[in-house]
Amino acid sequence: MHYSRSYNAHLVKWHSVLVALLVGFVVLAGRLMSVHVGEGARLTAYANRKQIATVPLPAQRGFICDGRGRILAGSRLQKGVFADPKLIPDKGLAARMIAQIIGVGVSELETDLVAAGDRRFFVLARRLSDSQVEQLSQLKIPGIGLFDEPSRIYPMGSVGGQIMVSPGAWAGTAN
Repeated sequence: MHYSRSYNAHLVKWHSVLVALLVGFVVLAGRLMSVHVGEGARLTAYANRKQIATVPLPAQRGFICDGRGRILAGSRLQKGVFADPKLIPDKGLAARMIAQIIGVGVSELETDLVAAGDRRFFVLARRLSDSQVEQLSQLKIPGIGLFDEPSRIYPMGSVGGQIMVSPGAWAGTAN
């Protein structure tokens, strides 16, 4: 059987295209294997550092009451202030505005903001008073925010202190 020249030329073109696709697929598969085998562990560790974080979430502690129902110990939320240094346009100006409110030196606060580097959550102060919270919320500085955290209170003072133990006291890490 004899095929025409145009059919043979057409057949050669298709074979060339198929061979080129096959070669491209083999090269791509080879590159994928080299990345997987050669750099897989490093890339996995990099991805984990960027995507996974361990954040301790303290359990909300309940009330401790005496026999008459009076609260000996309880929890309440207190405000803290944090910074996301990447979002603060002028760290010096932000430090000057915030320092006197939270009672920290301007140079110390500015140094902390610069030293925070790539961290996206940097605690500037904890257990703020209501007036401090009000003053900070009025500043509206980009990258500065407030957060809630639980704090233990003892309305009756040291009454019943012998029966109340701080978390971690048995391990020597009491607060």
